Amino acid sequence: MLKIHTLGKFQLQYNDKVVEMKEIRSAMMTKVLLYLLIYRDEELNSERLCMAIWERSDVANPAGALKNLIYRLRNFFRNEFGIEDVILNSCGSYKWNPQVDVELDVEKFKEIIKTAKNQEKEKAILLYREGLDIYKGDFMPAFLDLYWILTLNTYYHSLYLSAAKRLAEIYSTDNNMTELEKLCNVAIKIDNTEEEIYCYLIEALVKLDHVSMAYETYDKAKKILFNELKINKTEKLDEAYKMILSFSKSDVVDEMDEVYEDINEMDEDVKGAFVCGYQVFKEIYRMNARLNARDDEEGQVLLITLDSCYKQKNDMTEYQIKRAMASLEKILIDSLRIGDVISKYSTSQYIVLLQSCNEENGIMVSNRIVEKLLEKNKKNRSVSVQIDLEPVELASRADRLFQN
Repeated sequence: MLKIHTLGKFQLQYNDKVVEMKEIRSAMMTKVLLYLLIYRDEELNSERLCMAIWERSDVANPAGALKNLIYRLRNFFRNEFGIEDVILNSCGSYKWNPQVDVELDVEKFKEIIKTAKNQEKEKAILLYREGLDIYKGDFMPAFLDLYWILTLNTYYHSLYLSAAKRLAEIYSTDNNMTELEKLCNVAIKIDNTEEEIYCYLIEALVKLDHVSMAYETYDKAKKILFNELKINKTEKLDEAYKMILSFSKSDVVDEMDEVYEDINEMDEDVKGAFVCGYQVFKEIYRMNARLNARDDEEGQVLLITLDSCYKQKNDMTEYQIKRAMASLEKILIDSLRIGDVISKYSTSQYIVLLQSCNEENGIMVSNRIVEKLLEKNKKNRSVSVQIDLEPVELASRADRLFQN
């Protein structure tokens, strides 16, 4: 039987011999072969095959070029595998020889996943595992310029994600966190922009007492979803984050020293402002608002926004803002006090909490930040700075500020 691998990479296997796509040495031959294999139960006329492999490209003599590709494919299979007449020809139409048995990985993958949907839990788990293991990567990623390949690529990718999420749901319900973590880590390698998979991974990490890794996963997911998809509001991820915040140790400790060692910062030489993710920043802000209300203290919150001085935005202006943001973070860490808190709010904004700080001092700090950033970027004044200053409050205004 001839085995065809199309998920992740294109590969032919016959008995003990394996041939990689690069050994075929022709992208057009691979495209023709793939189309003939997928539709091997049909007779394909020249017009349909030419449209499939060249689509709208101008080819002087497509029928003649196709005939040459078919001739080369027959020779390839004869020379590499000793198989004669893999492609039949009748009245200008072509068809894969039904006498040459074929196992196509995408067909096997699809059949197993569809079967799994109608099985009892234990059988379904085995089938989902088997099917997902076949999926080594997306379908024919090198040929996404062809519409029919792009369509199949999208379909199989979607089928993979739906199967992975279904298996994750089963593991979650069964409290099988070890397998859930493994599954999610593999799925994220296939697609690192699927929010629900990150949520399952965070759940697994928290329940396995890997809280630091859970937080890192959350932070990484937020950045990826914003950078790749421009998604800022992530309701599912934020719900998963609440699970991290509500985490409590499963083991009872005998001595306070163990707790103290766990909660303390590892670096003894602590300097500069405290840097955290936005969700942690919100919790710190709300705690400070309570303390200020109780002790009649003042605090200020700054929103620092960087923007390009040029009206037309492009890759260069994005790069300039990215560099300025890196400079801004270092300035904030180095110039603010040890008790102040900073967090990246968006790709062009930082939010800062100044504790025990009145409005006048808040304005002075803001001016100092602007001066240092302009000094840092004096050779390139293509980025503008805006700082909004508001008091730390307990009630409605703060609720609106942190509604994301």
